[in-house]
Amino acid sequence: MSARTTLILGFLGAFSFACVATAQSPAPPSNLHASDTPNDKGQAIDLSWSLSKNDVLGSNSDTSSPVVLYTVQRMTIALIGDDDVPVDEQEWRQISEVAAGESQLTDRRVQRGGTYRYRIAAVDTQGTQSQWVESVETTPTMQI
Repeated sequence: MSARTTLILGFLGAFSFACVATAQSPAPPSNLHASDTPNDKGQAIDLSWSLSKNDVLGSNSDTSSPVVLYTVQRMTIALIGDDDVPVDEQEWRQISEVAAGESQLTDRRVQRGGTYRYRIAAVDTQGTQSQWVESVETTPTMQI
């Protein structure tokens, strides 16, 4: 095999790999909001978002990369008092998968006075994930 043939085959192999690696991902959800759940003694955080434009159950759905679920992750920023945040909770951790068409979740595994950050991504039928969408920091409190 000549050097030129090897170069061309190498280029074509790299090109096909690049095409596979850059498959179209679904559109991310948007408008992720996290807020203290009212009247719950500071024991939960409500999440809501706007569906991905590729959500199979959404209105005006773009089915080029159909979304079948959303993956939701949480990071613990701080805990109240002298409690140190466990090392594994200082990183993003998956807390739930939500079916297509759903745009709300209540996280009941939080501590009153703790500070949390959330993010969400859409996942299509091929398992391809969208970009992450993050929320601002949220703290559940006890309403009086």
